[in-house]
Amino acid sequence: MYNMLVIGGGSAGLVTAIIAAGLGAKVALIEKHMMGGDCLNVGCVPSKAVIRSANIMVQIMKAKDFGITGSSGKVDFGEVMER
Repeated sequence: MYNMLVIGGGSAGLVTAIIAAGLGAKVALIEKHMMGGDCLNVGCVPSKAVIRSANIMVQIMKAKDFGITGSSGKVDFGEVMER
């Protein structure tokens, strides 16, 4: 028997389940797709990784302004996405 049923394992559902379990409730969580929801798997978190790579590329492009030369600035998009 459960005290709480959480439908959806996205960020809100996971936090709700964790808090309820921490307070002593026996919690069941149902998720149709991947745990963590869109934000964790295809939205916020992955896009931040791509944005970080883009920011590093901008710094490489500006390196000459600081007397640094020889940076290729070549991007392997597959490796960026793998990260």
